[in-house]
Amino acid sequence: MILSSCKKENIDKTITVFPDQTASVKLIGKWEAYKLEKHELQLDSIVGNPPKAFSSMVWFDQTSSRVNEGTMEFNDDYTFQNFYAEVLVYSGTWNQVNDSTFTMNFDPNGTGEWSDITTDYIVTKHCDNTISVDYLVAPPAGNHEHQDADWQIVTYFRTPGTVECDDLIDYYVE
Repeated sequence: MILSSCKKENIDKTITVFPDQTASVKLIGKWEAYKLEKHELQLDSIVGNPPKAFSSMVWFDQTSSRVNEGTMEFNDDYTFQNFYAEVLVYSGTWNQVNDSTFTMNFDPNGTGEWSDITTDYIVTKHCDNTISVDYLVAPPAGNHEHQDADWQIVTYFRTPGTVECDDLIDYYVE
């Protein structure tokens, strides 16, 4: 008869988990703008004596005929450049939040930002060839009941030479 004993040692192992970078790779490359939606102030009615104006926050399609002159390029070193008519106008860094959400921040010592009131821009990947960039802007001037609301702009981008995946996007303006 053989007697043996097993003693379990307490070993503290640290395991480092590296995030899957395959989703990031799908953001890397050149993107061209194709649509811009923006919150605007809309006058609904004027009533009373003295008159009082009532207004609404409404999404408007602000897409210009030259929208595709705006392009972005995301690089594998987590930097990006924003171009207008092939001229560099902005740059910064980006980070992955999850498989379909990223953030981007403009270079504070460089070329500026799209908005004076936010530093975090949310990039949403809708499909392999379509993303959107959502950010806050200052409310319109004037004394109105929506002064403290979040005013947003969303710019949509697609990979050049492709058709965006409209059926997977809930646009604010149809």
